[in-house]
Amino acid sequence: MTHERLHGRERDLRTIEAMLDRARDGHGGALVVAGDAGIGRTALLEAAVRGAGTGWRTLGTTGVPGETGVPYAGLHRLLRPLSEQVAQLPPAHRDALAAILSGAPRAEPFVLFTAVCELLGRAARKGPLLCWADDVHRLDAGSLEVLAFAARRVEDEPVAVLFSVRDGEPDGGALAGIRRLRLAPLAEDASRRVLRDALGGTAPDICLDGSAGGDLTEEIVDLACGRPLAIRELAGALTSGQLSGAAPPPRALPPSSSLRALHRGRYRALPSGARRLVLMTVAEEWLGAATMERAVRADGIGGGDLDAARDSGLLRFEGDGVAVRNRLVRSSLWADATREERRDAHALLAGVLVQE
Repeated sequence: MTHERLHGRERDLRTIEAMLDRARDGHGGALVVAGDAGIGRTALLEAAVRGAGTGWRTLGTTGVPGETGVPYAGLHRLLRPLSEQVAQLPPAHRDALAAILSGAPRAEPFVLFTAVCELLGRAARKGPLLCWADDVHRLDAGSLEVLAFAARRVEDEPVAVLFSVRDGEPDGGALAGIRRLRLAPLAEDASRRVLRDALGGTAPDICLDGSAGGDLTEEIVDLACGRPLAIRELAGALTSGQLSGAAPPPRALPPSSSLRALHRGRYRALPSGARRLVLMTVAEEWLGAATMERAVRADGIGGGDLDAARDSGLLRFEGDGVAVRNRLVRSSLWADATREERRDAHALLAGVLVQE
């Protein structure tokens, strides 16, 4: 399996490689690659496809936000390359899949589910088959249910199925019973190597050994919190002054960052009281549970706002304390907050701390 330029994921790649080896021998399996936004789930799936090599046939699909409500849109994308083999299936299965591929799904669910199993098994007769589905939290529910159903039934076929899902996103329980591989944040050494690759040969003054340019390197690695996408987004926005050491390192992801936009979207989707609680926590970084409870009793904030803040994925509730999920989230939310929002956060914090 090719591990080129995928730093810090050797153990994860070996896990996938072992699954592919078993599937090649006729003992198929499935795996859910789970992790936070920007952690490298898609890159790991791409590495698996590259590593499978020419002896494998690969079929893939990706969740698209605009198609989440379109029945079987993801399944349609994955099965289109097999459209010619649909005609070889038994009539009931053939009709069910022909309807999906023509854009008019109407089959009974179980008939459709078993038709997909039959089709994948036939497709694997000419050689092992790797099916992958990226960002399944954005797939339409029907496609995810069908693919998960098939994935749980490939143990006697040369078929491997890979899913990727973002932490904290609901899947309706569709992936229950499928083994999970959770991607941890990159270690510091791997993060440095990702940064080195991202900078390429454009920054001769940057050294990754802690000497010249070490402050910038350490700041980026620390700020990115082990997310390779964050490292690349930070590296891509560095100014010449920052690269030379004449300007201070970045304190947040660039405004154009997709990760920063994700955090901003989650924050703005909250009710106003929940936003006040989140930004108050951002201002202090860590709060005791009693302090948070006093804040909930403040004007315009209620228990429902605390539940919304908890479910947003922006905060960590641990024991007797509440903290922002990580420095990347904290810096993004504070950078996007208006002056008025920051002032209100400090005022709310001051009020509950005075009571304490």
